[in-house]
Amino acid sequence: FNSPVAMLLGDKRNLALLSERADSPVFSEEERQILRDHLPWTRRVESTETTFQGERVPLLDFISSHREDLVLKKGRSLAGQDVFIGRFTSQDEWDKVLGEVAPQRDWIVQAFAESRPYLFQNDEYGCSPHDAVWGPFVFGKTYAGAILRLQPKRLLGIVNLTRGATEGVLLEVV
Repeated sequence: FNSPVAMLLGDKRNLALLSERADSPVFSEEERQILRDHLPWTRRVESTETTFQGERVPLLDFISSHREDLVLKKGRSLAGQDVFIGRFTSQDEWDKVLGEVAPQRDWIVQAFAESRPYLFQNDEYGCSPHDAVWGPFVFGKTYAGAILRLQPKRLLGIVNLTRGATEGVLLEVV
């Protein structure tokens, strides 16, 4: 998208709006199941209560105490900037970042999703385990291709082209 709507459509807070309403009757049962199956638990970072696995929790306290299972991301940011993966961030740094971003109201928190290891070419070393980020393009029920980013597992953390990830080739057989 290359118009003013691009800022709206590219904002990660949209994922939080979907996740927060995943059980809403505004969606059909089929749509609710798709959200539950494919969207990680995501919330806008703010001082409020929320539900996690059926339990009401104060969100900011929950984010602090469940650091290793969560990721903080700025709503409108690219190239792996403004992303903090809890398991790769100390508790002190995590709490500092949380204190700074909570009043800004343009950050989200997501459940960390571990990548399956994929064997992929690693320069002259042959193949090695990589973390992968899949970026499918789907319009309604129409699949329109994907972008794949792969990064050697040894690099740990954010999978991003600026940190050493490469674009992978996706061979689709129909």
